Amino acid sequence: MGMPDNSHVRLIGIDSTFESELALENFYEKLDRLKGLDAKGDDTEKAQVTGKIYIDEISYQTYTRLAKAYQIEIIATKIRCTVNFYNEGALFNSQSVIQGHSAETPEIPTKAPTQEHYYVFSH
Repeated sequence: MGMPDNSHVRLIGIDSTFESELALENFYEKLDRLKGLDAKGDDTEKAQVTGKIYIDEISYQTYTRLAKAYQIEIIATKIRCTVNFYNEGALFNSQSVIQGHSAETPEIPTKAPTQEHYYVFSH
């Protein structure tokens, strides 16, 4: 969008496809720097934008953050989630997984035995 910051915009019923998550984030960052016009043509503090945006893949974190910003429905073919595995509060495995799919079973964590205990982890 080649509009100067603080321009007033009202985009109703957009229908656009973005090739990357970065391009979509840049679009939203630009919208955040614009003001809006309501249905009567009066100024608003926030750009007025509604419609649908299509993207092949997006992270869950970005999807949830952007979905709240405007009245734009984000339609993604794949939503990428991060699955973290912890052992005693310490991260020992992190995986990026497409929503609806399962994470791979990580290696079994280990813990050194003590004089009193021998530890065996299972899934």
